[in-house]
Amino acid sequence: VGYSNLTPQIPNISTIGEESPFARFQKKVSDVLVGAGMLEVATFHLSNRRVDGELMGTATVPVALVNALTEDFCVLRSWLLPSVVQVLQVNTSHEFPQMLFGFGRVFAHAKSTETGVAESERLAFVVSHAKADLTEIKQVVEYLGRLLGLEFSVAAVDHPSCIPGRSADVLLNGKRIGFFGELSPQVLTNWSLQMPCGVAELDMDALFEAIRKTV
Repeated sequence: VGYSNLTPQIPNISTIGEESPFARFQKKVSDVLVGAGMLEVATFHLSNRRVDGELMGTATVPVALVNALTEDFCVLRSWLLPSVVQVLQVNTSHEFPQMLFGFGRVFAHAKSTETGVAESERLAFVVSHAKADLTEIKQVVEYLGRLLGLEFSVAAVDHPSCIPGRSADVLLNGKRIGFFGELSPQVLTNWSLQMPCGVAELDMDALFEAIRKTV
């Protein structure tokens, strides 16, 4: 038929466009972190097994693409932090400190869904400079919670990407919503990073739900 042959019709409805509540919440989180001196980055949903697991010192089972065109982008990422660390890796020639954060969707195998894949929204951030450590990244996490009106608690838990004894889970109302820690020397070496890195990843969906319940 061809689009040029279609007759335009104005729908007989009246609507007002606006941002979704989640988009407004994400903007608020972004404003808080920018106010803390951080820079927002955008990353791809697609990754590879080396970035998703091996370079981070952990074993992941990401969702594989059936007809991947390149080995660099052959899986759907299972967590967001490696994508943000990858941005840091390609920007090490720039001045430090570097404080990066990003939002993004992650994917997991799920037999309960129609597609066999579950999706969730995450927030990840990295603080890198000569004196970056666990204390600083913990302060950033607590600062975010305080500005959102949420009370986080922490539980010391070793994470495979982090120095033993230098990581913790973030809890909200007793439920794990993420973690923070200090990247291990081996992970820094894997990424060819010269500066220490404090890192964190939080579940944006869980944060949004908690905010909605307090309104």
